[in-house]
Amino acid sequence: PEPTDGLDGEIDPTIDADHDAVFAALAVTPDGARVYATRAFRDDIIAVSADDLSFIASVDVGGEPADVEVSPDGLRAYVAVNTSPGRTVVVDIDPASPTYHSVLHTLTLGGNGSLGLGIATDGSRILAVSQRPDPGTVFEILPEGPSLARTVTPSAAGTSPILQDVVFSPDGTTAYTSIFQSAGSNNVVAISMDSFSIETAIDLMLPSMGGGPGNMAVTNSSAGPRLWVANNSWEDDGLTVVDMDTNTVVVHEELGTYAGRIPGLCATPDGNTVLMAHEDMPIRFYDASTLEVFHEHAERTDHYSCVVSPDSAAFFVATASGSIIRIDMDRVLDSESPPDEPVETTGDVTGESGLVYTASECLFCPGEDWYAPHKAFDDSTGTSADGWYTPWTGAPQWIQVDFGAGNEKTIRHYGLMGAAFSPAYSARDWQLQASDDGLDWTVMHEVSDAALAYVMWGGEPFSRYSFANESAFRFWRLHVTDNAGGGEMGIVEVELFENL
Repeated sequence: PEPTDGLDGEIDPTIDADHDAVFAALAVTPDGARVYATRAFRDDIIAVSADDLSFIASVDVGGEPADVEVSPDGLRAYVAVNTSPGRTVVVDIDPASPTYHSVLHTLTLGGNGSLGLGIATDGSRILAVSQRPDPGTVFEILPEGPSLARTVTPSAAGTSPILQDVVFSPDGTTAYTSIFQSAGSNNVVAISMDSFSIETAIDLMLPSMGGGPGNMAVTNSSAGPRLWVANNSWEDDGLTVVDMDTNTVVVHEELGTYAGRIPGLCATPDGNTVLMAHEDMPIRFYDASTLEVFHEHAERTDHYSCVVSPDSAAFFVATASGSIIRIDMDRVLDSESPPDEPVETTGDVTGESGLVYTASECLFCPGEDWYAPHKAFDDSTGTSADGWYTPWTGAPQWIQVDFGAGNEKTIRHYGLMGAAFSPAYSARDWQLQASDDGLDWTVMHEVSDAALAYVMWGGEPFSRYSFANESAFRFWRLHVTDNAGGGEMGIVEVELFENL
């Protein structure tokens, strides 16, 4: 499944550049020379060098940009502007043009804004979506001119449904638009490009009506054309894959992140691999045929969106904090390159970027994240909502950290801080366990009848433990088998060390 066209066997350094591109959509030119990013809080898009992410230019689009797409000929960038009225702005991105990096046209769509647009692979068809009145309208844009042509308005139920994204099937005969906050039967609609009418509506089998489908990607691997749809909901963030030949769901996956944001999706140009960039998760690489995750790459904790270069030599990730990151694909996928020798660390390793924290359950989750798993790894040792808490009925509960592939840890020491609210909520009996795959666990250390400090004012002492170990594992978890007698169980803070 690996996109290997751009692999050269040499691993270039990862580049992380802060361009204040908060919650940015990304697009790359067909020649791979430039990356374009939206900057919602500056009402512009920027161009940066794909080689070193150095700044090239800024183009004011007159409102909050939500999406950007580059035409297949590399001459135009189309920008969805999400301020009322919704607009599509056309920007000249031809370096040989006298109007290079200036606005050529503004097409007014109406409604309260525009969140997305899509371009067919041959560039002959462009679609843009508006939001409100619910759910919004899909507009056909003719590249010549450009000018607005046909429109279609999907029907949708739910709480204020909004048209979010639009993509084309590989052959360009069908378009798909996702409807955020939609009821199940109309999560995504398929549009015939011949009649410009709704062909069918697709139920993505989401677990909750809150939130819903958003960003989409298309692949055309040996398994056939497939539509990949990311979603977030009140219950969980997820990913659904649809067979585009039958418009039926192939698989739906819950991510267990509760991040409250729609994951970013991008596909390699050969259509064999999909990347998912999401908050509090490593970047995932999916085989488009088997739908299996075959690689993960932990770069940051605030991944937001992604795009792959035309030759698959690199991929680019936008973050929620405004940075753009360039990552050499050799660093991730070149299996012939020898792995880096692991370097053991000193100090608590649970605060590294890109780690994923999960638990068997948590109090008030997923509706609220007051006592979510990551609270036990945030280096905050105060009271109240500074820890992980879960209902306690006597059944074992666990909390774990995934360090990511290639970032395995040889833990030999750990520290725990007990619960707040009541001394009876503290863990009493537990095992520290480790795993290579998150399925089969090895007991590394075991404690019975512990008396962890009751966290009354914050800053109480950790209880620290050490054990002999020379094996590195990707997953480490605390498996609690008994607490001090209360109806809840909590841990304010967990620290893990390779070396003190």
